[in-house]
Amino acid sequence: MGSCTGSDSKSLTCNQLSVPISSPRPRHPIATELRGDTGVRLGQFIIDILVATDHVDIHLVTRGSIVEGLDKVTAMLCERYIQFEVWVDLHKFLTHLGPTEGYLSADQFLVYGTSSDVLHIIRERRNFMDVINIGITTWYYVVLDNEATTQELADALEESSIAILLRPSTHSEGTWVAFTLISPGDGTTHFTTVGRWTERDGLVVRGVVFPPRSHSFHGRTLTIGVINKRRVLQENKDTGMVEGYSIDILRVLQDSLNFTVSLRWFDTWGEETGNGSWDGVIGALIRKEIHFSPMDFTPTKESRAVIDFSDWVSEDPVIITSAAPQPHVRPFLLLEIYSLELPSIRASLYNASKTIVSQCLKKLPEPFSVRVFLFHVWIVSLVIDMAYQGHITAFIAIPRFTPAIDHHEHLSQNRSVTPVTELSSTTQTMITESDRVSFQAMSERLEAFDGAFLESKTFFDGVASGRWAYVDTLSSAFGRSLDHEIEGQRCRFYRSRQSVAGGLDAWPFPRNSPVHGRISQSLKSLRFYGLLEHIKSRFYVSRCLAAHGLRTREQGKMNLVMTQSCFYVLLFGFGLSALSLVLEVLLALCSSCDLVRL
Repeated sequence: MGSCTGSDSKSLTCNQLSVPISSPRPRHPIATELRGDTGVRLGQFIIDILVATDHVDIHLVTRGSIVEGLDKVTAMLCERYIQFEVWVDLHKFLTHLGPTEGYLSADQFLVYGTSSDVLHIIRERRNFMDVINIGITTWYYVVLDNEATTQELADALEESSIAILLRPSTHSEGTWVAFTLISPGDGTTHFTTVGRWTERDGLVVRGVVFPPRSHSFHGRTLTIGVINKRRVLQENKDTGMVEGYSIDILRVLQDSLNFTVSLRWFDTWGEETGNGSWDGVIGALIRKEIHFSPMDFTPTKESRAVIDFSDWVSEDPVIITSAAPQPHVRPFLLLEIYSLELPSIRASLYNASKTIVSQCLKKLPEPFSVRVFLFHVWIVSLVIDMAYQGHITAFIAIPRFTPAIDHHEHLSQNRSVTPVTELSSTTQTMITESDRVSFQAMSERLEAFDGAFLESKTFFDGVASGRWAYVDTLSSAFGRSLDHEIEGQRCRFYRSRQSVAGGLDAWPFPRNSPVHGRISQSLKSLRFYGLLEHIKSRFYVSRCLAAHGLRTREQGKMNLVMTQSCFYVLLFGFGLSALSLVLEVLLALCSSCDLVRL
């Protein structure tokens, strides 16, 4: 069923082919054009355009009040089951869906009128440019005269908009020429002919109605908003060069899409101020002062309502950076490998006893000194046997470490470590507003600091000592900790194996950005082939890991920490043996003294 709505809330349906008029309306030039055959012509225009573009519904946008001839248009569309609405109140049309629903709506619109009418509607629409998404909506312009040139109409349209122009031919009466809008990427727009319309043949399209966009910006200079963030995008004060994985990705895009960049530095990502405006990078994007930002933004509900984002660039989950687990140093760590219930320890005791007692002795010695000496030999044999087997086992044994914080539940239960995050960050909002029990327990002890303190040596010394645990995105928490690792030494910090929450980074763009589609598609292709992750991974390699291949909880060969327990056991065994030998000597001396006295 088709319907027609106007500024006076009059309606027209397939069963009601006349418009009720409660009071006389001012005559508009278009009303005359719609009478008689012209109404049929407009209906045929709409039908032919929708057939050529495979669409089934359309909004008619014009100026003034259309009355005469509209019933013929509606009747023709109802026969084809085409959904049809007419808007003559331009402001109401642009705002009726709201800023979010309207921007996400992929509708078709037909603008009908004279050159001045169409130009007026285009200018008014540009004042509400962020309400309608020109990248997913399709616009058909039916211009009744040739007062404005085709290039004037093209210059008035937004770059990268999807548009078809239909206007009378200047060479053949009764023939209308169809044009499609071309946006080559250099900042200009122009129309090119794609077909003709006649009453006899209808719309005849020659070529592609909507040709693909150019993959080149033709050397265009784009202004980008950047923030100094380690490993993402930062200025090297020694060399003056800009470094980071985002810059490396940007260089790949520059070579592929043929554009240059001009950097504009900001201090903050951007947040909403009291009067409803935004500051920082987001504010500049809203005001269209910059083309995009290559920073690792995490889209939020609030930011999505005012700006666009590319397809996701990389994963940036929320993790926990805490003190690296330290190995347990206990004197009898080696003995913990065994248990009295294990066959190995029972076999060692049996073998030592059998060797010394069963095979070497026919009967138990009667003198006490001999028994003490044999006990000394037995202890030495047992210690040597245990040390040997322990040394072999230590090569494949997993070293004992202090407990690691691998999950947010571990952190919420560990009262000795205080969770920390960045002030006014999305991570802080996630923790404080979550309904999860572990997050609520963590938020009670959560401390928030500004970015300057979170990059300081004082803070990371506190993390390494076990005072704080840094909860934030991988690029922030783990990325900052890498600057405080000491090359060639054991890692000071530990990254949780499980993420607290998943996160995807994307590049922000202004709404209706002419460069959004091309750059986002290129990023998607680079991500598909794994190039984005490869570029990023080179900037998140710890110096302590790269020095000797050490990993925080990696199995390895026997080192000094693992072997020192062997020396403790040997020292204990030899000490006991020495004590038994001294006791043997003392007893022997006492026995000699007694014999002399006798």
